[in-house]
Amino acid sequence: MTRLLRFLLFTSATLLVVGLIACLSTDPHGPGTAGFGGVCITIGLSMLVSIPVFNVLSALVTEIREREWPFAAATAAVVALLAYNVLQKIGH
Repeated sequence: MTRLLRFLLFTSATLLVVGLIACLSTDPHGPGTAGFGGVCITIGLSMLVSIPVFNVLSALVTEIREREWPFAAATAAVVALLAYNVLQKIGH
């Protein structure tokens, strides 16, 4: 799981740099437009935001494997709260 987290971090950083360069060099209206640079920045930021979620899921798997049930329950509660908040935002 550590490899996945590193891959996400490296890929998101790369997309952010590529998007910034593309925005500054090609988009006449600057960052935030819907061009290639804006898309790269949006995807890079989305990946960057997803890293803590994958970290919590990794902790849940680790705690279950080690049979640390109180910690697994606490981590499962965090996952449930994250899922609830995501579903709440999607619904509105």
